Amino acid sequence: MVADSPTVQKVVQQLLTELTGAPPETEYQSTARLGAELGIDSVGLVFLFSRIAEETSVTPVDYVVRTVGDVERIVTHCLANAAASRNGSSSDPSLGSVDESQRSVEAKLSELVRDVAGDKLSGPIDSQMPLADLGLDSQTIVALFVHVERVFAVKFDLDTPPSCFESIARMAEYLRSDKMSSAAVASMEEK
Repeated sequence: MVADSPTVQKVVQQLLTELTGAPPETEYQSTARLGAELGIDSVGLVFLFSRIAEETSVTPVDYVVRTVGDVERIVTHCLANAAASRNGSSSDPSLGSVDESQRSVEAKLSELVRDVAGDKLSGPIDSQMPLADLGLDSQTIVALFVHVERVFAVKFDLDTPPSCFESIARMAEYLRSDKMSSAAVASMEEK
């Protein structure tokens, strides 16, 4: 499913019409800023996430939402996840198996943790374990984030949800959620 599919467009149109009170025939540009151009504040964003969860049966978490295009990507992602959970796998071949993709990203992140930690880490790494409990010092953690940015072609900034740094599993979820470029996914799978 792609962001320009009729289903995504219909859902996004309906949600924005409810939020803004604009006439149903209003066309929204993907680049339109939710706050500055559409007047949607933080309370409106909470309502938006709630309605996306109702429409897709998937609760969106850890997203930075600034534009209509961001809403389209979230709805696309949630609809794909809803379809995947109903079918046991993704209905969109470009998404691959959600579990397989998650495990693949977690494995690469675990490898990066081992690379930067050196002798500081022994034994298996539980992807659910809080990063803080791995016993890594702050310099090693910073080195890990720099390596993750390079390998996955992302940039952590002030808009990055803090929860993505809780564990390898949470970071993998964040990286898989439209943050990772196709080139980064391909290069990660080749390594």
